[in-house]
Amino acid sequence: QLLLTSPVSLVEIVLGKYFAMVTVFAIPCIIYCIFPLIIKLQGNAHLLVDYSSILAFFLLGCVFIAIGMFLSSLTESPVIAAISTCAALFFFYLLDNLLQYLPTSAISNLAIWIIVFILIGLLIYHITKNQMIAGVITGIGIIAGVIIYFVKKTLLESLFSTLLGHLVLTDIFYNFSQNYIFDIGGLLTYLSLIVLLVFLTVQTFEKRRWS
Repeated sequence: QLLLTSPVSLVEIVLGKYFAMVTVFAIPCIIYCIFPLIIKLQGNAHLLVDYSSILAFFLLGCVFIAIGMFLSSLTESPVIAAISTCAALFFFYLLDNLLQYLPTSAISNLAIWIIVFILIGLLIYHITKNQMIAGVITGIGIIAGVIIYFVKKTLLESLFSTLLGHLVLTDIFYNFSQNYIFDIGGLLTYLSLIVLLVFLTVQTFEKRRWS
């Protein structure tokens, strides 16, 4: 009740909480910045690679923090928030290995498509409490998937393995640390996800305030 009736705006509350968590995470990252200098004093060090990798690691952590904050905004139970966050982060950690087990056939991807839109509908209903909006979006998604299957089923083949491949967040970090690539697009992806998740968190609390 204090959160929802505070004279401070929801944006300031959410950003304050987020930056507080980011600050705690930034402390060890700043300490990490000393290590390349120590290595440099003792021998050869690739400072550009080292510090760009630390930057990517920091932003990856910021994305994970934003995911946890958004999931915690969906429930009033700290236990459920903690469990859901651990499950989500564990999923993203294993995602690269899980992709090889996803089916590639069109019918299998259609089944996954339907399940995904049912889950999206449930999530929308949980947030909005509006059965019509949730039902319409779920129905449109399912109908679109069936139409695609009968019109051009090749579009569904390996669809989710390809889409989920873009959600392997650790690949961006590995581009910096292992492949020695300064992935500007990857950094923008991290920043975009942070902004999106913070925005969704604000909207979740805004909806709760007026419901």
